[in-house]
Amino acid sequence: MIRHCRSLPWTALAIAAFVLALAPACGGDDDSGETDTGSDTGSDGDTDSDSDTDTTSGGGCAACEGPSCIASISGTVLYDGGTPMQGSLAICIPQCIPLQTESDGTFVLEMPGGCRAFDFGAGDPIHVTLYSTDNTHTQFSIALRPTQTEISDQGKDDYDLSVGTLYQYALPATGAGYTEASGASVSQDGVAFELEPGALGPVDLPVASATIKVLRFPIEEWNPPFNTVDLDALYFLAPYWTEIGGTEMGGAGTPLTIDPPSGWAAGDTGTVYMLGDFANGSYLSCGGTDQPQGELVECGTAAVEAGKVVTTPINRFGWVGLKKD
Repeated sequence: MIRHCRSLPWTALAIAAFVLALAPACGGDDDSGETDTGSDTGSDGDTDSDSDTDTTSGGGCAACEGPSCIASISGTVLYDGGTPMQGSLAICIPQCIPLQTESDGTFVLEMPGGCRAFDFGAGDPIHVTLYSTDNTHTQFSIALRPTQTEISDQGKDDYDLSVGTLYQYALPATGAGYTEASGASVSQDGVAFELEPGALGPVDLPVASATIKVLRFPIEEWNPPFNTVDLDALYFLAPYWTEIGGTEMGGAGTPLTIDPPSGWAAGDTGTVYMLGDFANGSYLSCGGTDQPQGELVECGTAAVEAGKVVTTPINRFGWVGLKKD
């Protein structure tokens, strides 16, 4: 059964009870590999590789045989101004466990049983998901496949996987108003596009109204850990994971017209990347194929036309990146 984690006000007692409830299932027989970063709590029928096993003999990770042995996962979440984020996140190992950050933005997830062995070459990655349910900040999932060397970066007895400091950036306070009856014309932070009436949402559950926001993400200020392809520019479109085009698993979409990033000139072409995720009961679909959660994937092309970068249509709001050929 897939357990989809939601952004809920979990108490420390509730989290502890949840972790204890998961402990008997940590031997790799549970197919709980996705974090649903939206509000859907149904099961999508996917099956995940049974790649992890408990290694509790000998205490801690001393007797763990790997390939990757983890006793805990830790990190810090801050807002872009440096203020600690006090809120929810989720870590899937592959079971999805909800956490609350501490007052200083830190979090720690202790592995049930004291240690767990992962084989990332054969099975699922670990997913860390940050939420924003109020359309005010960025959110994302990252997929982690650490080697033992990366886990034990503080020495051979270090089995804490540190994800470092993660940031959530504030979105613009205002945006373009969309209604199902009139659509919207969007132009913000160097990105412009048109939304036809009825363009947002699946055909059986259209979006009645929304505030569309665009943020040109400052990758020169903080490079998100999912940016594995050295993007030239990165954008966040909200409301997050809203479908464009009216079909349930990725519609016709809409092209974006973007101010050229530094280094782009007339005649240049490039690739459009999007960040895969699992939200509102569905994955990112590119080319008719569901894409992995927490990873950048190629989702189109772009070319400079009349002084602007014009992309092929995108079919969801979320993270969109450009890289010149």
